[in-house]
Amino acid sequence: MPVGDYKEPEPFKRVPFPGAPTVAPQVTAPETPVGHHYSAGKLDYTLLPLPMLDGMVRILQDACEAKADGTPAKYSRFNWQHVENGEAEYRKSALRHEAALQAGEDIDPESGRPHEYHRNVDFLISTWHKFHPKGV
Repeated sequence: MPVGDYKEPEPFKRVPFPGAPTVAPQVTAPETPVGHHYSAGKLDYTLLPLPMLDGMVRILQDACEAKADGTPAKYSRFNWQHVENGEAEYRKSALRHEAALQAGEDIDPESGRPHEYHRNVDFLISTWHKFHPKGV
């Protein structure tokens, strides 16, 4: 549409609902308005380096997604919540990744991802199992 044909839209007209006062009440605001948001005692997730979680999420996502070559997913989503004796199993896995790191192997040969990410995921899941011994 050419600029010359542009028509300014009609201003919004407020129509009061039945029974509403016809005159708006007068509200006096403080000279310097002060907003409040109470966060005391709440968790501060800004302390967590969220981008560092990307690698851990990738480990979990890789495990539950089919591969581009058609290889099926290794596990189903949230399979880890149903592993029998999960606390010990994931702790053992975490320690295997830590041992590989200590031996100088940075990248897990099966996934091609850093051992640190695998270790951290495994410790996280092991801890989850500690507090959820019967699973979900």
